[in-house]
Amino acid sequence: MSKELVSIMLAFENCDDFTVYKNEIGDFYLGEFEKSYSRIACNSISDIESANKFYIEIHKDANTNENRNINFIDSELPFDRVLAYNDIAQLVLNFEDNTSEVFYPNWEGEDEYNNEAQTSIVSKVNGSLFIVIHKTETVKEIFKDKIEDDDDFHWTMYRD
Repeated sequence: MSKELVSIMLAFENCDDFTVYKNEIGDFYLGEFEKSYSRIACNSISDIESANKFYIEIHKDANTNENRNINFIDSELPFDRVLAYNDIAQLVLNFEDNTSEVFYPNWEGEDEYNNEAQTSIVSKVNGSLFIVIHKTETVKEIFKDKIEDDDDFHWTMYRD
């Protein structure tokens, strides 16, 4: 049984988050999953589901203060936050039946505040934000010409 996605919350290392609604999402993929169990707290042993590959195209209209939480610096919009720090630490998929699923994207490197596997860019042509989190592939490799594409036709299929 499939569930319809309503939104994705990108949670950052410092507890900021940015919610993207389905009509603001273009190309999207979350996969190459690994499930593990470990002690995550002194009183909890739980499962953790990791996603080794994640990419998303986010429409420019999502770049508003209404889509961010209060931990952001007042003048910082969501796209600025994503570009300033490579630290998406959690992906929360929210569904129309009020359930959610949590995934942890691949994290590369020794720095706990900078994920070397994350690359992001905002198109100077169409204003969309493109994010890729993968060990070997970058945002320019996954999205190629789409970053500089000025044809907004595909958004007419996704926008409500």
